[in-house]
Formats: sequence, structure tokens, C-alpha cells
Amino acid sequence: MLYEKYFVLTVSNKSETLLARSENEALKPLDLVHLKGREGIYTVLSTDFLSLEELPIPLLDMEIVDSYAEKEILPDRSLAVMEKTSEEEHSLQALEEEEEEVIEEEEEDSEPLGPEECLLPEDLALRLKMDSSFSLLSYETDLALRLLDRAKKKKEEKTGYAFIEEIALENHSENTLRGLVLRISFSSKLLSCEEILLPSLERGEVLIISVPFLKADKEGLMKLDEPLPSSITLELFSPGGKVVLRKEQPFLILPIGEKNHFFDSDYRLYAKYVTPNAEEVRALTLDAASKTAERRFLAYQHADLNDRASELSAMYVAIAERRLAYQNPVATSSKFQRIRLPAQVLLDHKGTCIDLSILYAACLEEIGFHPILIVTDDHALIGVFLKPEDHFENARLNKFGAFYNRISGKGDILVLDAVNLA
Repeated sequence: MLYEKYFVLTVSNKSETLLARSENEALKPLDLVHLKGREGIYTVLSTDFLSLEELPIPLLDMEIVDSYAEKEILPDRSLAVMEKTSEEEHSLQALEEEEEEVIEEEEEDSEPLGPEECLLPEDLALRLKMDSSFSLLSYETDLALRLLDRAKKKKEEKTGYAFIEEIALENHSENTLRGLVLRISFSSKLLSCEEILLPSLERGEVLIISVPFLKADKEGLMKLDEPLPSSITLELFSPGGKVVLRKEQPFLILPIGEKNHFFDSDYRLYAKYVTPNAEEVRALTLDAASKTAERRFLAYQHADLNDRASELSAMYVAIAERRLAYQNPVATSSKFQRIRLPAQVLLDHKGTCIDLSILYAACLEEIGFHPILIVTDDHALIGVFLKPEDHFENARLNKFGAFYNRISGKGDILVLDAVNLA
């Protein structure tokens, strides 16, 4: 004997679709009928594969009035309904089994997350030691010294001029970390840097990260007139691309003419302002050469010192003819004096003692001489070696007494006050 199970429901029809066609006829749960404004007692056929809570259409204010009762199935449509329901049950079971197999396969194929993907910010410590300002001059000095070390196949050491002095990463987690990537970015497009793939980091290890060469837009930096507020951002990524740690720090990008604290300890940086290849400097030396007897400068090719001195004088006179004015330093919020480059001095027709000395030095270098910048606490002079083989060890001389002896004793250095050019 076959039996069917019925639920007797009281339905307040607030939905636009219900699971009943009439008050007396039992229907499959998937056989939907459009009803409106009906309320009453409906008989709904229950199946083994679809429980009352899983009905596909929400029945609001649904209440079970009586538990199900078993009733003999009549040899008519009810038996057909049960057979069809059985087929649907098997189809649904087969679908569920396929879904379970897919889920199991995905679980087998997926690898467990590595410790790098589960890191918390407190698992790592990122330290950044850098200068408060970026200077193109100190950047190029650092770059030149690092490249020199590489050319000599020496181990790269800190040059003392680096913008980013040190980046350190400490592993506080319980695991060895692999595949971490450090991304260094800047708020200004004037600076950029390549990503760094970090080596494995053992538990408790402190990694000193070798900072790659920064990329600087020199043309854009040369156009700066005022300090540009900027920031640097360090982001640490897991192998899966998750941001594990982020650190941001502000700094200033200085215009080319603004000095920084490195100048206090190394006057050689003033030489970076000597730009013999500037178009304005070349035009000036060409004009000066046209007024000499040979209509060119030979510099140290002259064997006679007097001939060399004559060319130095011709260059001096050519600058003086530009009628440059002496003017105090450009006002700046920085404690360091701002420098005018030779091109700017010729354009503005004015400059300080250091500006004018740098201009003359640029002209002398362009025509083949070896100039000397002489910087004191409150003044600047310009000198030149009269013999090509002469030079200062390490390109500088900090002892004024020794320098004075070179001037008064050997007489192989000529010193001028560039202020007299104005």
C-alpha cells in the first residue's frame, strides 16, 4: 500500500504566488499557481527531498495547524504525482552529489595558505631612516659614488649622501617568511623606484634592505622654484598580493638652487653648481673667444704662463661686460642660502659672491681651465690652477694656511674676487 504525507497549513496570502491550486487538491511544491487575496486552509504535498522550511516561495504568516497524516494514495493522479516526485528526487540527489564532488575536488586542489598570507601588522616591524629633504645635488653625488664602487667591484657602502639611508624589516612572527615584496612609491612623479623582492626572513631576523637606485626626473626637478611637499610610501606585499604592512613619511623636494645640510660638512657639493655645458655659458665663452687675438681659447696648451693668464683675463672681461649686479641671496624659508645657477645669473643679470664665483668657474671649465671655488663663512672667491697637473687631494683643501702658502709661495694658483665682476 502506498501512502502520501500531507501538511495542513493556514496561509494568509500576502504573497502574489502560493503553493496551492484549490482548497482540496494536493500539489507538488514545484507546481506554482498565481493567487491574490485568498486566505484559507490548503493541503500541500510534502516530499522526502523537500522539507517544509525549504519551500521556494515565502509564505508569510504561515502556521502548521496539524501535523502530517498518512493517507492511502488513490490509484489516480496522486500516484502519478508521487512517481514524478520520485524522478525529481533522484535528479536533485544526483545534482547534489555532483556539487559535493566538485567541492571535494576544489578542497583537494587548493593549497593551504602560507604564513605570509596570514600576517598581521604586529608580526613585522618596518623602519625607515631617510633625510627630511631630497636634493638633486646630493642624490647625484650619492649615485656617482655608488656607481664608482660598482665599477671598482667594491662592496657598496653608505656614501653619506643618500636620501634613503636605511630600510630595515624585523620578523616578529613564529614563521620563516618567503616571497615578500617591498614597493617604494612617491606622491610626486619626479621620483620613482623599482619593487624589491626580499630574501627569506627567519623568525626574529632583522633584514637590512639594500635600497635600489632611485629614478629622478632631472628635467622636472630643474624646473622647481620652491620646495615641493611630498611623501614616500613603503608597502609590504605577501606572495599573494596582500598588503601586509604600510608606512608613509613626508619630506620636501628641494629646488636645484636650495642647499641642504650636506653642504655644511662637504663644500665640494658647491662644484655641482658649476655647469660648463649650459647653453648660456657656452654662448658667453664663444663671445669672449671672438675678442681674443687667436679667436679661440687654448688654455693649458699655451706653454707660457702669461698667455694662460691673458686668456683668464679675457674671460673675466667678457663677464664684466654683461654688467651684472651684486645682490643679496634669494629669500628662503630654509636656513641655507639659495644658489643661482650660471644660466640664472646671466638671465637675471645679478648674483651674490658665490653665484658670481660659480659663473666664472663654469666659464673657465668650459674653455679648458681647472677652477677652484674658495668658500669661507661669509664670502666666496674664485681661483684657478695655472698648471694642469696641479690639484687638491680628494678635490678639496680644508686648511686655509696650506692654501695661502700655495698662493704666496709657488704662485701656481691665481685668485680673484668675483664681486668685482659686478
